[in-house]
Amino acid sequence: MKLLAVTLSPAGLQQMSDNMKGDEFLKVEAEKSPHRGRRRRDPDFGEAAYYVSILGTPSTSEPWMWQFGGHHLGVNGTVVGDRITLAPSLTGGQPMDFELEGRQYRQLAEEEDTAFELIAALDETQRDQAILSKRYVDMIYGPGKEDTQPRQEGIKVTDLNEQQQEVLLKLVKAPIGILNKVHAKPVMDRIIVDLDETWFAWFGPTEPGTATAFRIQGPTILMEYSPQRLGGDLTNHTHAMYRDPTNDYGVRFIKEQ
Repeated sequence: MKLLAVTLSPAGLQQMSDNMKGDEFLKVEAEKSPHRGRRRRDPDFGEAAYYVSILGTPSTSEPWMWQFGGHHLGVNGTVVGDRITLAPSLTGGQPMDFELEGRQYRQLAEEEDTAFELIAALDETQRDQAILSKRYVDMIYGPGKEDTQPRQEGIKVTDLNEQQQEVLLKLVKAPIGILNKVHAKPVMDRIIVDLDETWFAWFGPTEPGTATAFRIQGPTILMEYSPQRLGGDLTNHTHAMYRDPTNDYGVRFIKEQ
């Protein structure tokens, strides 16, 4: 947890904690289930089912990695000298909204609220460009999809006005902001430089609280948010993916050494 605390932002560390609590909630609920004894095995849920891995030898000069995750979380921190990237990382949760030990939790609230804020800010013509489906779609850039390139689909950011672009950048900052401010800033700076080559795509209804998916796709950003079929309520089981097509696992940092 000290390693996470010095790498992540306070908001990022809180997100990791909330995700672990969500899995603990699933474990507690599974233990209450009258069908528990019929299962071949219980799922690997709960705070105790999280892991940390160190790949390579921690160094101030040579590349190395740490991984932290559990059932609904896979964060990869690649360190190359004084630079860090979290690309690629999977966040999300099930359930997204729950109460545990007297506290109310809502995972990925910033992403969800800002996404609906952005789609609501578009006019009819812009929505016709951005909305590619009336129903949510599954994730296409998830784990195992390394070396994928962003699609140019949806609405191009150059077709958004200044206020709409600010909301889009606010949405992008949600996953980037998991990283501490010092290392998150150059990531955001590159995304802003390439903003004219970035696209926003929407899949599903536009009413807040509904099951919907979106993607932000640019030269150095692949951001994906998608509900999952498993677990009943589609809005209460979500996966979110962040990638940098130029720097997954720090490949650009290593080339630039």
